[in-house]
Amino acid sequence: MAKKVLVVDDEGFFAENAAVVIRQAGFEVTVAKSYTKAIQALEQQPYDIVTLDIMMRISQDEQVNLDAAILDATKLGRKTGLVLFEQIRQRWPQSKIVIVSVLGATDPQLCTLLNKGVTVLAKPISVAKLVGAVNSAAE
Repeated sequence: MAKKVLVVDDEGFFAENAAVVIRQAGFEVTVAKSYTKAIQALEQQPYDIVTLDIMMRISQDEQVNLDAAILDATKLGRKTGLVLFEQIRQRWPQSKIVIVSVLGATDPQLCTLLNKGVTVLAKPISVAKLVGAVNSAAE
């Protein structure tokens, strides 16, 4: 049975293209283009791997439904993807996470994650690197 991958990125073009190449590599892929959609997808079924963008915007529609603590965290300058990362670690610890971000490994918070064994890829990213990271996470 194919491993399940959730691609979380608010950039629709990137998310859809990532889904195509990951699917071609033999994975079952779902795309979530927002924080809220990602949580909904994770609550519906388990995922083996989550590729996660760190710099995601929260739309006005999403703000209505979000927990006050999450809104406070994002208003204080925290990256929405990091808030989601923390929630995945707590609620779905079996999911491996591959971070894909324009910040890359130069961001101090992302460097900390690298030291904890999390894969961090910098955008723009090659197809080969993305598929390689997903394959590594699947092992």
